[in-house]
Amino acid sequence: MFKQDEIHQAKELSPQPYEVPAKLPIREEYIKSLKDKLEHLPLNDTDKGRAMRERLNLYSLLADEYAKYFDFENAKKYYENAIGISEKLKVTGYQFNKLLFDYATLNLDYRKLDKALELYNQVFAKFFLENDWGHLGNTYHQIGRVYGEQSDWEKALENYQKAIEWNEKTGQEHHLGNTYHQIGSVYEEQRNWKKALANYQKAIELNENARQEHELGATYHHIGMVYEQQRNWEKALENCQKSIQWNEKTGQEHKLGGTYHQIGRVYQEQKKWDKALENYQNAIEWMRKTGQNHQLLRPFHQLGVVYVKQENYRLALENFEKALSLTPEYFEEEKEIIKESIERVKSKLSEKS
Repeated sequence: MFKQDEIHQAKELSPQPYEVPAKLPIREEYIKSLKDKLEHLPLNDTDKGRAMRERLNLYSLLADEYAKYFDFENAKKYYENAIGISEKLKVTGYQFNKLLFDYATLNLDYRKLDKALELYNQVFAKFFLENDWGHLGNTYHQIGRVYGEQSDWEKALENYQKAIEWNEKTGQEHHLGNTYHQIGSVYEEQRNWKKALANYQKAIELNENARQEHELGATYHHIGMVYEQQRNWEKALENCQKSIQWNEKTGQEHKLGGTYHQIGRVYQEQKKWDKALENYQNAIEWMRKTGQNHQLLRPFHQLGVVYVKQENYRLALENFEKALSLTPEYFEEEKEIIKESIERVKSKLSEKS
């Protein structure tokens, strides 16, 4: 389809591994400094093109920071402002395509799946027309993620396979492990444990060979989840511990809360209530410490579930209500589940009064 001399090393489209999405004071300060610069840009600059380029740069930076800050509305606003100025300046090539790609990823992360797919397809067409072969693999990967979120497993797998083919053709082998991880997650969702584990193991092998050690913790976490589903508690805990070790080693403490939550689930399934409570509390502590506030609803809800099992309905209600107050607006399905939990506990309390 293309000659070897047309292949080139692509710039990164996805966030760098150590950029931590979180609500943290340092991010708040940086956002404030960017907004101050934006506010003080001269309105009557004689060089209109230069002023617009400065504005474009600030809009792009603010969009990226608000995305990491879990503020969808502000991120959306600044991405759209940046895209609008880019179109006025007739910006083309990698700079404009990356802006569209990142805006698509924002929509994917916030479950605006139709918009995400529309944008990824738009970006894909631009990369293809511009002979930018190096980015096609990552775009197929992201389109696969959208279909995965829609539970369209056939299309998800089809796009992941295309991502693998293109990344192999363009020398992007360091991206392969991440795609095999996503294939594993599709099979995990389908409860095909054998294929899930095979693809997760392939992801680990590829990421170790490519020295993508920052990816290992997430894969070990998912292997732990598969073993939990198989009720193999020992292997579930063993892989969760490996996940913690790798994320600590690679400076990804922001992922520890999710794995402590998973360990809590393993103990909960074994009816080891004290250990479950201890690990859910550890999850909350790490999520707060690393600014992962959008995830707090999960351990608070599970604390409530454990307290229901112990028939401590007042503490259960307290934690369910806390979970509801921490649930982001776009988590509609989770909100309904938590509301149902609250109603059931209130009913139990009414019976006792």
